[in-house]
Amino acid sequence: MNETNLLNRLLSPNVLPVISALGGTFLGSVFTLLHTWITRRSDERKHLRELLMRLSLEEWKEEVGVVKADKRGGVISPLYLHMAFNIKLARLFAEKNPSKKEIMDIIEDSLSVYQMVRNYVIE
Repeated sequence: MNETNLLNRLLSPNVLPVISALGGTFLGSVFTLLHTWITRRSDERKHLRELLMRLSLEEWKEEVGVVKADKRGGVISPLYLHMAFNIKLARLFAEKNPSKKEIMDIIEDSLSVYQMVRNYVIE
């Protein structure tokens, strides 16, 4: 009898709107928090991409300046090589605290790609 009596009280016209309002508020809050978290994460990724692109462009401009200043000339690496290197490095740091070996592997990999592009341009 107690369970039936409690159920009747919860479903009474006085209590049911309060329960509905609390349930709706709770669900609305959960979805708002989820939306805020997704939006913030997306904004952080967008900001990181913008920083990486600016960094890559500044590195490339510096390289262009050095090659132009050198009277012997030189080979300017394509902008996408700077972008690829910075993206790889950023991903490594975003996932974990990398070891020196992991960082050196990315640098060596990028240098080997740079050397292949340079050999292609010179030949």
